[in-house]
Amino acid sequence: AHQPEDGGCDEGPGYWDRAGGSLFDCLELLHHATGGKIDLFAEPLIAETGRFIMRAHLTGDWYVNFADATARPTISAALVQRYGRAIGDSQLIAFGQWAERHQAGRPRSHIISLNRSLASLLDPVAPEPASTPATADIWLPHLQFALMRSPRLSVAAKGGHNRESHNHNDVGSFLACLDGSPLLIDVGVETYTAKTFGPRRYEIWTMQSQWHTLPTINGAMQQDGRDFAARDVTFSSDGDGSIFALDLAGAYPPAAGARRWMRTLRLSPGGVLTLTDDYELSAAHAPTIWNFITHRRPELTTDGAIRLHSTDGAQAILSHAAGIYRAEVDEVAVTDPNLQKVWGDLVYRLRLTELTPTDRAHREFTITPAGA
Repeated sequence: AHQPEDGGCDEGPGYWDRAGGSLFDCLELLHHATGGKIDLFAEPLIAETGRFIMRAHLTGDWYVNFADATARPTISAALVQRYGRAIGDSQLIAFGQWAERHQAGRPRSHIISLNRSLASLLDPVAPEPASTPATADIWLPHLQFALMRSPRLSVAAKGGHNRESHNHNDVGSFLACLDGSPLLIDVGVETYTAKTFGPRRYEIWTMQSQWHTLPTINGAMQQDGRDFAARDVTFSSDGDGSIFALDLAGAYPPAAGARRWMRTLRLSPGGVLTLTDDYELSAAHAPTIWNFITHRRPELTTDGAIRLHSTDGAQAILSHAAGIYRAEVDEVAVTDPNLQKVWGDLVYRLRLTELTPTDRAHREFTITPAGA
């Protein structure tokens, strides 16, 4: 396995516990067993690997859950604090302290590691008041992962390819939290079965691009495989806001006919998100469909304006050009127990379908928090 220089874990924050977290378990044992003679904590890659769990945090209980990750993991707070102490990172120490306090009372169903549990008993999380997590933008270039923040709206987006560890076909997808709870979601993964790791994996709905914030082009979803990847991925952040951009045409099979599909996400300092899709197709055989996945039912108010609701009831307006799309909402029953723990019994898909198939266009969607 290859660990990128930015420390990113393409399996997501839930699996970081068994990736970066387990790496720390081993290094900590080596350090103790040799009286500190083997000490690799000063290595930049070790430090960056530890910081990933903090960088994948969105707000409150919620984490960025691309791939087979849950949106509400319980992290090993004591381990995170020790990791921060070992690499000399005060922010990571504080994040571990914050997580322990924030997760207090949450059930912990099993012991992942006996050594880790014993270490946590002998070196518990410090009791002093802990600060809230950092709010800076995050960019991990090797993972092609961006997290953009404003006071009210946080947006996570990814590039990458469709053969990542525990892959979903989700190149170019994004999720968003408003006022501390999910507004646009990545559903996550159902309970593992033989099908999850077999040739029929991408028959599972949560693995498909049509169940992520992605377009369906000429009736085609994204294709699994290493060659189906993002191109020309860039990120910038300054006083004027944050911009994540990529060409996601390469993530689709030839049937999509996508010559170019430049997707740009711009988050303004005031918390307004603008999604721009600039595309060119070899031909338009079927209308393009834009999919937006939500926890709460979207309200189709007027042509050109749709009211979105976050998990905790915060509202935003998704605006688009009138007369271009047919808006529909699909209600999806959540029957898997692991997903029910996160989302309850229902999630929703907003579909905006072109009224007239077009082989070349500039489409823009704006998400504005209520009161912004």
